Amino acid sequence: MDARLERSRDAIIRAITPMIETMPLADISITGVVSAAGVTRPTFYQQFPDILTAARVAAFRRLETAFPFPKPLLPGTVLTAAEMKDCIVKRAEPLFEHLAAHRAFYVRVMDEAGTAGFFDELIDFTAARLLPEAMAASAGSPERVAIVTEFFASGLIWLSIRWLRTDGTVPAEAMSRQVAELVANLIGDVVSAAR
Repeated sequence: MDARLERSRDAIIRAITPMIETMPLADISITGVVSAAGVTRPTFYQQFPDILTAARVAAFRRLETAFPFPKPLLPGTVLTAAEMKDCIVKRAEPLFEHLAAHRAFYVRVMDEAGTAGFFDELIDFTAARLLPEAMAASAGSPERVAIVTEFFASGLIWLSIRWLRTDGTVPAEAMSRQVAELVANLIGDVVSAAR
C-alpha cells in the first residue's frame, strides 16, 4: 500500500476508534468518520466498504499494540512449568488490563461487527501470539504444534469473550493467572503425549 493510502487508512482508524468506545456502530456515520479523519468519502470507500469493516480493522489494530508477537526463545530453550506460567502471566496480564480498559469497544465490535471470518482471524491472531515455540521444543511436529495452538487459541478466545461480557467480575490479574495455568497445563500434556 502506498504511503498516502496508508496515511488515510490510519487517519480513518484513529477517527473511528474513539467513536466505537462511546456509541453503537449503527450510530457511527461515514460522514462523521471522514470529517473527524480529515479525508473524503471516496477515500473512505477506497479503504473500507462500510463502517463494520472499519470497526473490525480498528479492533485488530488496537489488539496488535496490546498483544505483540512474543520474543522468540533461544534455540534449545525448554521452560519449566513454573517458568512457562510466569512468562504467560507477564504477557497476559497487560493484555487483560487493556481489554478491561476498552471493554465497551471490544464488545461492540464483536457483537455488532463480528462475522465468522472475523472470529477465524481472531483465532489465527491469538494462536500466532501464544508460545508455540515453547511447545515445539519437545512436542513433536510443527503440524501438531499448529493444531494444538489453534485449538487452545479458540478456547482462549471464547474465555476472553465471556470474560469481557461479565463486566469485570474477575480482575485482569486473576484472569491472566487462570490463562497461564491452562496454557502451562496444556503444554505439559502435549509434551507428555509426544514422548
